Amino acid sequence: MVTLPTLTTQDVTFVVTDVAVGNGTVTNTGDENPSRFIEWGIVSGTYTNSCSAGIGGVEAYSCNMTSLIADTTYYVRLKAVNSAGTVYGSEVSFTTLVNSLIITNPDPTQINAAVTAGDITIDNGGTVTDASQVTNVAHVTYQSTNAQAVFPSGTETAEAITGDNSFDFSQVTIGDTSVGGVFASVELGIPNENLNFSQNITVTIDVGVEHNNETLTVRSKSAGEIGWTAQGQCIVSNGECTFATNHATTYIITENGVIGFEDIDINVEVQDTLSLDCYDKEGTSGDHDVTLGTSGIVTAGTPVVGISTCNV
Repeated sequence: MVTLPTLTTQDVTFVVTDVAVGNGTVTNTGDENPSRFIEWGIVSGTYTNSCSAGIGGVEAYSCNMTSLIADTTYYVRLKAVNSAGTVYGSEVSFTTLVNSLIITNPDPTQINAAVTAGDITIDNGGTVTDASQVTNVAHVTYQSTNAQAVFPSGTETAEAITGDNSFDFSQVTIGDTSVGGVFASVELGIPNENLNFSQNITVTIDVGVEHNNETLTVRSKSAGEIGWTAQGQCIVSNGECTFATNHATTYIITENGVIGFEDIDINVEVQDTLSLDCYDKEGTSGDHDVTLGTSGIVTAGTPVVGISTCNV
């Protein structure tokens, strides 16, 4: 008499972004070789897709699960059918790999290609050059010679301030920028745009192996801002400073308390004598006196300007 077969579910193998191999074993045919299947879906207990491994006896069998979605958890079970009926194996789960994309020295051609390939989507009916929000479908890394920014899949990018709610995403960039008196400086995002991210991204900046094991300070200055804002700290490893952030801006890496070059405007009512000097971090004044006016004479009610550069 034919009885129900018995099955043993095995782990899924050869998992990539969109394909995986389901595996199982028929341990007893029930005296009639069964038709063998593997079923899967994205909800535990619900199996919306299947593949066939044909008819077979007591042996291991496999079949390919295709058209999967990257970075998604799937639930899988075995199925076998003979004339006695249908039997199912236990459920196992697996997660497909994240679709990853690296964009080096971003330019409009690369950004448009990423959008066309579906690695990045433009939301709300916008275009690449006129977007209100973009979403990373893939795990996207933007990198320059000395820095990289890693955006996890699902990260949304939008304007950080109220405005026309529109930006040209084709101009997104990451690159070294010129800020004096610091270990490293990088501009991330779109020039003159303040952008926020829906989740933290990871930024890594090369500061040199001579700073290994040092705790350095990360500061940021967004478009339109004057001073630097403390972002946090990093411990340098392999010459790199790595930190998390949720906004695009210019970042500098410095020692604690050192913020590079600063322009300072001073307006004051002088009662008698005013003397200005610029001291370096060792407390030595050097040749950094600020000369007020061409003759050094301050006349009441008459503004004068003095400029000095102090390398600290």
